[in-house]
Amino acid sequence: MRIDIISLFPEMFSGPFSHSIIKRSIDKGLAEIYLHDLRDYSTDKHRSVDDYAFGGGAGMVMSIEPIARCIEKLTSERAYDEVIFLTPDGELLNQDMANELSLKGNIMMLCGHYKGVDERVRELFISKEISIGDYVLSGGELGAAVLVIRPTLSKMSSAANKWIEAYAQSDGWYRVDRLQRAGEVQLGPEVIGRLKS
Repeated sequence: MRIDIISLFPEMFSGPFSHSIIKRSIDKGLAEIYLHDLRDYSTDKHRSVDDYAFGGGAGMVMSIEPIARCIEKLTSERAYDEVIFLTPDGELLNQDMANELSLKGNIMMLCGHYKGVDERVRELFISKEISIGDYVLSGGELGAAVLVIRPTLSKMSSAANKWIEAYAQSDGWYRVDRLQRAGEVQLGPEVIGRLKS
């Protein structure tokens, strides 16, 4: 799986992609992740990527020109199964969607910022709009990190897939009681007394 992420702040991904599941999947060759700084596709000396909204109003929108240059460059080099825009008004990410994305070969993600993107970007380039929840973040980078981690986990191993499948089929999707393996647990009597019988 190859994942290309277009962002105004690509350095935000250094933490989540340098540890745990993502790092292991990269080391095993299961995932290739490429970060693209949208400012590299600006043509003015200030590396501008935003503009005022047509008709006025507060806030800025991400300009279509640098986004178009970046996406067109990437799509000229390879075909993409999905070009995803991370936005709070997108389709809510769930396990079925994550499993479906894990079967894709090449995915591109555009991280939104400011008041969003020029609407023409969504009409011309985006094949899928995804949200990780009904709330607003500072930008699409955190959503993209979640979106990378979820389908990547599905690809990691048959054991992981069995674990996901078992969870998805259980009634207690979000909560399964767990205890550490057998052995003497060192807890004070006041803690033991608070445990459910």
